Amino acid sequence: GTPYAMQSNGAAWVSSDLAHWAKAPAQAGLSGAIFRGIAAGSADVVAIGDSEGGGPTVWTSGDGLHWQPFLAKSVFPVDLSEATGIAATPGGLVIVGRIGEEAAALTSPDGRTWTVHSPLPPGSGFFNGIAKGPAGFVSLVGSPSAGIEVAPGDFRAPVTPWTSRDGVTWHPGPPSPALFGTYASIVGAPGGYLAVGTTGLDLAEHLWSSTDGANWVPVAGVDLGSESTATLISDDHHVLLWISGPSGPELLVSDGVHG
Repeated sequence: GTPYAMQSNGAAWVSSDLAHWAKAPAQAGLSGAIFRGIAAGSADVVAIGDSEGGGPTVWTSGDGLHWQPFLAKSVFPVDLSEATGIAATPGGLVIVGRIGEEAAALTSPDGRTWTVHSPLPPGSGFFNGIAKGPAGFVSLVGSPSAGIEVAPGDFRAPVTPWTSRDGVTWHPGPPSPALFGTYASIVGAPGGYLAVGTTGLDLAEHLWSSTDGANWVPVAGVDLGSESTATLISDDHHVLLWISGPSGPELLVSDGVHG
């Protein structure tokens, strides 16, 4: 990016073995892009995010190296709209996020034409991320209500995991103020789901696992450090943990059970 304007320019990499990566060439379609999620559709790879000054954007690519953006004004028509996660369905793709202050799920057969659904009661919060696993799709919804003080000075809004079989109809799980932060990264993993994020006043990233997407337990023995940010990526067979910290980026690969 340019240091004065602080412009963000999206970047993409492709790999056939998760060990060797090729970077996409510089191109106009990546200028000003901020990617937030990616999924493989029936024909193309589809990414979501924001474009500099353009708002929510969808990108498509046939090979992961060359990308074509289009502004999703018809999908996200008002201010404060946001796409927070994307996943593949048997019939196409599903995006979750919000339109205004309400949760929204959007389905598409090809990544270009989208249908908007409003599956949550008004005022209940909005979707943050999406993962596909044994129980179907899972997304996190943070309560818009005031936080609960779980320890002196530690206020946390309850986080509710919602599950869906088709990306259109959603069902809530048990809310918990002790659950990981709303903006956790969440993916499907062999045998269940994984999530990484922070909790309350603890700035260190931690890892959680779940077999059903509703009940979560912390993964013991994983210390990601208080100065690192982490993102999870999954191809349904492996889990990639991308860690960005003081010593630079690090990529860890796991089958969801063994590092």
